[in-house]
Amino acid sequence: MGSVAFLKDDTAVSPVIGIVLLVGISVMTMALVGTVVLNQGGFVQTTPDVDVGYNQTDDDVSVVVTSLIGTSSVEASAIDVRIDGDDACGTWDGDDELEVGDSLEITGYGDSCTDIVESDSITVVVDHGAQSELVSSYEPDFPGFELTLDGYDNEVSPDESVTFDVTVTNEGTDTDEQPIELEIRNRGTGASDIVADTELELDSGESKTIGLVWDADDGLEGEDREDKRSYSAAVSSDDDRLAGSVVRVDDETDGGSSGESGDDSGDVVGDDSDENSDEEVVFESLVVDVHEYEDNTGGEDDEVRVVFEYKLNGPIGENEIAIAAEVDNFEDEAKAELSDTTGTVTRDLKVRNKNDAVIVSGVINGEACNTATIHVESSETVC
Repeated sequence: MGSVAFLKDDTAVSPVIGIVLLVGISVMTMALVGTVVLNQGGFVQTTPDVDVGYNQTDDDVSVVVTSLIGTSSVEASAIDVRIDGDDACGTWDGDDELEVGDSLEITGYGDSCTDIVESDSITVVVDHGAQSELVSSYEPDFPGFELTLDGYDNEVSPDESVTFDVTVTNEGTDTDEQPIELEIRNRGTGASDIVADTELELDSGESKTIGLVWDADDGLEGEDREDKRSYSAAVSSDDDRLAGSVVRVDDETDGGSSGESGDDSGDVVGDDSDENSDEEVVFESLVVDVHEYEDNTGGEDDEVRVVFEYKLNGPIGENEIAIAAEVDNFEDEAKAELSDTTGTVTRDLKVRNKNDAVIVSGVINGEACNTATIHVESSETVC
């Protein structure tokens, strides 16, 4: 049998072209698989673009942009604030582009802007285009026990007691039991103590008036007689706190009946020798504004600016006149001695958050004309 010669096929594919085609098909297959895997259930960013916080004062709740990651601003339309699934009512205080510090005060939710109640849940959702991301949620804690300070004597002599009449109302939806406490603080020494307390149980909507008594002669532990002059008072429940002021005045002596040795001529009421009795000075007006809240770190470095506008009716003379401000439940206070009969005084105080209240007063010779509790972004006529 003779040999058979193979025919030469000029139409065969080049090996190089085959390799190129094989690589191309492999790349396309890998890209297709990657797309399917990454899109399975939607692609979710591991780091949120937006962080928010919440401020609540009594029944008012607001959402605040606290940080932006990877951008300096975000569209307001990309942030959805929802309450139990319905859109919140309110307008961002920024423009269409939100920056850190911009806030939304919630005025209700749903088509009819229904008021928020304690059982509601607030959620913030950020729209990433095809997908939405839950940033955070918040459950508002509305005051249950609301306090009203009906009255008390703001001047007291030794051997007397002061009764703080307080009406307590359960504004919550359930029966609750809370402690009601009276705290007294010496403005001069800084010493403070819970001098009276009671447990109170109230049904929803129920009110009760109680009396909390402080024996002024007892003073506070560690006080000397000269320390017993001016005090701040605070009545509080777990949900509410009210502030007041008490001045302990000297005995009105009758031939030295105060029981202390020495010259008692300065204790005689109406004695013309009193260098200030013929020219009395009082606060004709004292208006205090707490504003310019600055959220530095979300911690103890936050600040508020307190502005006092005052006018005195009478000469200062030898009188000691001052304005004072302290942050409720926090260790920062400020005081300024006044040398002019009219003017404006500004002080900055450190606070923990925007919900802290500032207790302010005008003081003449150790006696407060009045004391008021003011929240951030509000003002009040104190005297």
